[in-house]
Amino acid sequence: MREIPLSNCEYEFVTKCIGESTRMDGRTFADYREIKITFKMDFGCCIVSLGKTKVLAQVRAEMDRPKESRSSEGNLGIFVEMSTMGSPSFDPTKPGELGIELQRMLERSIILSKAVDLESLCVRVGEQAWNVSLHVQILSHDGNILDCASIASLAALAHFKRPDVSVIGKEVTVHTFEEKHPVPLTFNHQPFCVTFAFFDNGTTSIIDPTKLEENCCDGKLMIAMNKHKEVCCTQMSGVVQVSSDQVLKCTNISSVKVKELSEFVKKAIANDEAAKKNGLKSSQTKLSNRSTKTKPDLDPKTHIASVESKVHLPVIQQNEDEIQGPLNKNETRQKLSWVMNNGGNTFTAGEDGIENTATVAMETESKQTDIKMESDEEEDTVMLQLT
Repeated sequence: MREIPLSNCEYEFVTKCIGESTRMDGRTFADYREIKITFKMDFGCCIVSLGKTKVLAQVRAEMDRPKESRSSEGNLGIFVEMSTMGSPSFDPTKPGELGIELQRMLERSIILSKAVDLESLCVRVGEQAWNVSLHVQILSHDGNILDCASIASLAALAHFKRPDVSVIGKEVTVHTFEEKHPVPLTFNHQPFCVTFAFFDNGTTSIIDPTKLEENCCDGKLMIAMNKHKEVCCTQMSGVVQVSSDQVLKCTNISSVKVKELSEFVKKAIANDEAAKKNGLKSSQTKLSNRSTKTKPDLDPKTHIASVESKVHLPVIQQNEDEIQGPLNKNETRQKLSWVMNNGGNTFTAGEDGIENTATVAMETESKQTDIKMESDEEEDTVMLQLT
């Protein structure tokens, strides 16, 4: 079934919203949609939802003979399935352009960057090694499949555990989970993919585009990066020409997003382990990082945004080039200030560093009041409150 073509009214409406620094779902230009990770009972099986985009990832392992060219390493293969369940326009017999792009980006970011230590999968050099297969299936397509599939792939690989093996001479014994505890995979790093969509001839970019926004954009930039700020691979699509400064801004924003995703996946796996100990068959962890609109009764020079998150992430200090928001050249510089309540303690952070004011609560309230009422500052102030 062919995909419904984009109408002129839809294109004009989306581009007009982007030109006015707004999005149809209320997000800012640097906000992800709500992310959900659901682990099933088996090791290495998870479902990741990014808004209405949903991807299933399943990891399997079997004993096989290693390659002759790499006799001391195991094997890791990635297989992407584009079924009609994800979208009526998908052809299950042919991957299509989108499926090929997704397959290559996952292989380049995970396999070619050596994210998984393949030498730890070798049992006997040149004779036996583990052959790990990662199957990715698109369940629902509403834009930004790459980021959703990247999170699902790394979460499934980190959650997977293979049987333990004993080697005595030439005899290899594979133990069951009841006999010995299973062994997780060894990671060198975890590269996550972050996708940017460009509008207005490459001068404006947004993160996590929906399907409608992808159809209206001029081009996309996909960056695979780990939390150590190492760029594993990049890929451009479309006809837009992007300046080096714009690419640098996207890279800085990606480094912040990758740290959040890495902590989120780590927290989701810890929640699943706790759920399994309590006898639950599955667990779900959510991450919401959407800003609310400015309240009309507040001072227009003071904008207060609320960020709700099921997972408490550490405060990440950013440089001016890493501030999340519209990436227009005419963008107004903003000064960030965070306030986080933890138990009865209040932590404030901004340009002056982090200060614990648990014993001086009255001073904290007066400082916050001064920030809201101050109107003579030339720069706007944004307060993010983590609950």
